[in-house]
Amino acid sequence: MSLYKKVVSSGKYLNTESTIIPKEKTREWLSKCKFVIAFENKTYVGYVTEKPFQAYLARSSTYILCR
Repeated sequence: MSLYKKVVSSGKYLNTESTIIPKEKTREWLSKCKFVIAFENKTYVGYVTEKPFQAYLARSSTYILCR
């Protein structure tokens, strides 16, 4: 995907930004993105992390991937 368009990551893993984005700035940072790919790291019935909700509140199209 990064061969086609610039891909950015703000987390601790594979971070492409100069710094890690603070939690209180996440919604503002995500609102600049056209879409967000949110990776869930756990798969329990009824368990959802904050990642999809942050993208939704930032009004970005959200794609959720589970393992």
